[in-house]
Amino acid sequence: MNNVAPALTAAQRAWVTVFATAVTLLAVLGLGIAG
Repeated sequence: MNNVAPALTAAQRAWVTVFATAVTLLAVLGLGIAG
């Protein structure tokens, strides 16, 4: 992953971070509702 990271722009890394955070939050909310 460290070898690929430099090829990504700051914007792309930001999008990946935001996307991962959103997915995590949705997963937590989903489990909370299901549970």
